[in-house]
Amino acid sequence: MEALLSLPGASLACKTEDFSLYHFKQKLEKEESFTFKTDQFGIFFCLEGHLSSSPRSLSYFLQKNIIAFALQHDCIKTIPAGVDVELLILLFSKETLKQKISEIGEKIDLTWDQFTPCQCSIKTCNKNLLNLAIKLFEESNKKYWGSKTLVNLLFQELLIHFIRLFADSNSDARNNPAVHEIKNFVSTNFKDKIELKHLASLTGMSPGHLCKLFKEATGQTIVQYINYFRIFQACELLSGSELSIEHIIEETGFNNLNYFYRTFKKVTGKLPAKYRKTAIAN
Repeated sequence: MEALLSLPGASLACKTEDFSLYHFKQKLEKEESFTFKTDQFGIFFCLEGHLSSSPRSLSYFLQKNIIAFALQHDCIKTIPAGVDVELLILLFSKETLKQKISEIGEKIDLTWDQFTPCQCSIKTCNKNLLNLAIKLFEESNKKYWGSKTLVNLLFQELLIHFIRLFADSNSDARNNPAVHEIKNFVSTNFKDKIELKHLASLTGMSPGHLCKLFKEATGQTIVQYINYFRIFQACELLSGSELSIEHIIEETGFNNLNYFYRTFKKVTGKLPAKYRKTAIAN
């Protein structure tokens, strides 16, 4: 199994004393899985497409405008066939992050046990963070006067927004067994109707409390998480089987044709028939 960063679609966009920034852009003819392992802190920015990731913790799905991050990574990234996948991967050491926090000199509610090795967390990427990642990539490819200084400033600003995002979140929520229980339940019951009141009863929480906890832990609502999971399964069936779209809708737990089409287009950027045609053509 190849390493993700050694693929032809991966390139080193920038390397400084503080960080390395990789750009990955590729559309595969068939679904492939690749290893990704590093001792550094890593942030994945998904700019286009989607993929799945299987670390030592529970698997998750990385879609457009979602970031994934962990203190260390030791996981398998599975890229579907016929999908344009574009990522920015920012790597830096824990010491670099500590130093930047120390240089700012302001008190922040952050403990290092929040950054558990290879317990990847995902969050919806706010516009500030995403725009800074894109600016960092763009500036890395320029040879203008002051680019080196600007790159370092953009990296520092990006870390500030990232730490704000992380410090504002609830570490207890991410480690709460109820969150893992919901993810496990969805992975085995996504074909069936999933009701919030049933999920709440599984965890012994009120629906409101569970929704708040899950959003704090994952950056996604429970409905968003279920939809993304189901759409990823639909993508697998569209590219790897001859099942009709109507059958796939049933197999993935959607009970409304229009809702499936709207959700599929929102997540993948394509309608199901076009997605299948593209996947088969490639």
